[in-house]
Amino acid sequence: MIKQRQINTLLATAVVTSVSLAVSQLSASADQPKFSCGQSGGAPATVALTQRGIVPVIRWSSGYFTEAGFSPEVRCQMVSERFETFYKNGTLDFLTTGKMNGQKVVCVAANKGGGCLPEGLLFTLKTESDPGQTLKDLLGVKSGASGPLNESSAPRVYIDMEEFLKKRSRRQVGG
Repeated sequence: MIKQRQINTLLATAVVTSVSLAVSQLSASADQPKFSCGQSGGAPATVALTQRGIVPVIRWSSGYFTEAGFSPEVRCQMVSERFETFYKNGTLDFLTTGKMNGQKVVCVAANKGGGCLPEGLLFTLKTESDPGQTLKDLLGVKSGASGPLNESSAPRVYIDMEEFLKKRSRRQVGG
């Protein structure tokens, strides 16, 4: 009888511990966005699935790179995977612009004022584009708006991704 009570107590403790661990893992992962390719306004879009809903990050409407084999759908898939990879490995802190292999790019930076990380390419821009303006336009960031946009005295624009997602999540939910 005593052994049965001990076994029941051990089993109950094991079940409670397992449930507690599962719940804490679910709530921890619910706080973290997941990036994927979805749709926004009828176009392919890199979106962040957050605890508060789906946040469109970039709409892929230009067919500029299609002849090179990168249709809006293909770019959406590729770039969404890069966002997810950079988020998972902890390098999706700031988006900025720079040059890689002689081409204008949008990339990730470790901090405001920092350059593109060596393996931080998100996507290539059109040769004739103004990189800073293109980054703001793609993300729907308005100049002068209170938001995650950081502009230094240099022409480089920095977007704090954590702030961007927080503010966009609030707007998506009605805040």
